[in-house]
Amino acid sequence: MAKEKVPYYVHAIKQDDDLGENIDSYATVPRIMLASLDTKEFVNKIALGLLNIWNSKDISTVPFSVGPSYENLDKYRAASGRRTYTLDSFCQDESELAYLLTHYTESQDLALLIADGNYYDTCLPYSNSWTEQGEIPHGSPADLAEKTNTPVLLVVNLSNFSFTSLSKISGILDFRNDQQIAGFILVGDNKYDLEEAADLVESEFGIPVFGCFADKPSNEGPSLYRVIPQLAQDTWEKNLEDVSQAVIESLDINKILRLARRAQDLDDEFPQDLFQAQKLIGFSKERFILAVARDQAFNEYYQENIDILEEMGANIIYFSPLIDPILPSKVDGIYLGSGNIQEYIGQLSKNESLRTQIRRLAGQGMPILAEGAGAIYLAESYVSRQGAVWPLVGVLPTQASNNESKTKRFYAKLNSRREDLLGKSNNTIRCLMSNEYILDPEGASYRALIKGEGHSMKVFSTSTVWASQARLHFYALPSGIAKFALTCMRKDIKDQ
Repeated sequence: MAKEKVPYYVHAIKQDDDLGENIDSYATVPRIMLASLDTKEFVNKIALGLLNIWNSKDISTVPFSVGPSYENLDKYRAASGRRTYTLDSFCQDESELAYLLTHYTESQDLALLIADGNYYDTCLPYSNSWTEQGEIPHGSPADLAEKTNTPVLLVVNLSNFSFTSLSKISGILDFRNDQQIAGFILVGDNKYDLEEAADLVESEFGIPVFGCFADKPSNEGPSLYRVIPQLAQDTWEKNLEDVSQAVIESLDINKILRLARRAQDLDDEFPQDLFQAQKLIGFSKERFILAVARDQAFNEYYQENIDILEEMGANIIYFSPLIDPILPSKVDGIYLGSGNIQEYIGQLSKNESLRTQIRRLAGQGMPILAEGAGAIYLAESYVSRQGAVWPLVGVLPTQASNNESKTKRFYAKLNSRREDLLGKSNNTIRCLMSNEYILDPEGASYRALIKGEGHSMKVFSTSTVWASQARLHFYALPSGIAKFALTCMRKDIKDQ
């Protein structure tokens, strides 16, 4: 079967044996970031309103979620009418970030980067975020803004405004040597206080205010991951209309557009790791069938992860571990993403026919990539809080249970101890690590280095299986994904 879509970096490699170093392939990407200062719900409301407004005006806007979150990807997609992508400056370097922005906004009008986490916050421990050199914390929205040279509109909550409230803005401007904050959006519960504050902010700091958004900080609207009853869909659409109208009345939308269009050009350095990954795959038209779990229990996927799999030869067929008795026919590999597995553990366990098939295929060498909840599904069993034991797939020699301590997610570097499905020995993978579940015993294929917290052993892996609670961004390991694809094709790996 012929390849339906060839990414343009493939054409670049074909035309230039020097890995395309002299190819001028980047165009200007109009872009702007909405960032939070304790205003997560406001940022999401404003983002949804802007996306919906621009969509209605035929201003094609591509939403990018900032940092490792799946929470609102579906809502951004619904409001914009376009797929939502994710940018993570811990997992991706400057050239990869520039590629993602350029690739996904090609022929589009605008990129809206949405950072609902606090501007300088990161998933690294506090002790590592704070440095004597005053550096911007790695993996924070501020770090991403700097690495992509994106103008930032900082959304600041000035409820119960007083003159002392200005010190909050002064503090954020002086905290780090940040050059990206280009303006403010003031939010709170009193429009008149906000308008008075806007005059003071502009005169005090010489930085423009792009609007005053008075509203209650709620985050209503159903999750669109699930099948939405018509009543819930009507409620969602009505809420979106109300938010959009409030944004029109509160913000200078044309001024925001002008700022986005003045964003500087992105660096034209092409990501070398993408070239290396494509050279591993080669330029054959060979395809393979990849079964991807997608239902209420497995629904946390980055769109760009799906895209890069397709670019490397995957014909993706979705299946449901909850209800499908068997896998799709003629499957060459399996990808199990993350999701809310705890709510559905009983139903997953009762689907014995599918569990048995996956275990049998794994024993026969079927390549399986599992992250987050996907890794839990591959365990021998899950023990509930009440002590009930639910049999699971049984590919991994471990038992899973809920971690009663406060759930933590943190950036980490995984270093492989031997060659496996995703790479050679001493391969390093940047990821978001989670301890949402306890695995007993824990996998020992990789050492996880968490800055400020030392090393621990993580990941179950062989030449055909890779499973971990880690959440992966595939553009952080394109050669590893190429190796996975080749294994699904049952092809030998070319020299790296």
